[in-house]
Amino acid sequence: MQTHSMPTASASSAHALHALGKKRVSERAKRILDICIAAQKSGARDLTGREIQARYELQYGGRIDSGTVSARLRELQLADRLVRLPDRLCLISGLKVSPVRVLDEQMGLTA
Repeated sequence: MQTHSMPTASASSAHALHALGKKRVSERAKRILDICIAAQKSGARDLTGREIQARYELQYGGRIDSGTVSARLRELQLADRLVRLPDRLCLISGLKVSPVRVLDEQMGLTA
């Protein structure tokens, strides 16, 4: 009897990343970094993934999945472009959120 296992989340993410292609991933990561830099230059202390998602969709006129935002944020964090801040409560929803902030050294790069 043959059993089929469900793909793991990491395997699915890896497959999706490969399918998307490195150039597009880099473009999306750069766009997300630009959004974060512009927000901080405009006075934002930090941004949550949902705030970044909303700004991305407004600015670029297309849908971006929250999982894609999270993956690009992790990519930017590993590249020392962003830092994840301690969890805090959202001022609007009251839910716990995990904000990110652009490192000071990155602020002059774009946006």
